[in-house]
Amino acid sequence: MKIINIGAHMGGFTDRCLELYPDVEKIYCFEPFAPNYRFLVEKYKDDERIEIIESAVSNTDGISIFYQKKHTCQNVAGSAGNTLKQAKINVTGHFIEVSVVKISSFIEKRGLEKIDILKIDAEGSEYDIFEDIFKNAIYEITDKFYYEDHCRKIKGLSKSKAQFRMRVQELGIIDKIYIEVCHNEYRLLRAEEERQRQDDENRKRKKWIL
Repeated sequence: MKIINIGAHMGGFTDRCLELYPDVEKIYCFEPFAPNYRFLVEKYKDDERIEIIESAVSNTDGISIFYQKKHTCQNVAGSAGNTLKQAKINVTGHFIEVSVVKISSFIEKRGLEKIDILKIDAEGSEYDIFEDIFKNAIYEITDKFYYEDHCRKIKGLSKSKAQFRMRVQELGIIDKIYIEVCHNEYRLLRAEEERQRQDDENRKRKKWIL
């Protein structure tokens, strides 16, 4: 099994995969925040299945501005919420520069022909990453996508989400996609959207009754 973990943080998703899948061959963990990167390197130094890459992921290759979340100390491992998106509501004016890579570039460079799981927690860059995935047909070699949506924290991201939703329908891959519903817990996107639709209907019905 080969897994890509974008936004590895402290390794929670990686640990869960190691627990669930005894046949893991390789997990590629992307983590751009230096303290977290160093923590992961130390944590998995004796596990050859885990490779830690000190880079963010988006739809470009190169160097990018990485904005700091409020109350984040740059030198402390465990901090989360830093982002490539200046419009995120909980960031400050402080930033650093980080390496950024397209996942399609990484896959091509490594010669990967099959990805079992691709997890994306990119603090607002998830739809940029999916743009690259669609453009370069990464969905054809990937069995499952797990991702977190950050529309509630970034103004204007809902348009990207709607375009993403249309695209997965056109490509017929909606049943490959799982969305995070709470920390490291995911539900099939189709099922979560149906649950939300029913909740909306129930709220409208309750309001009408009242």
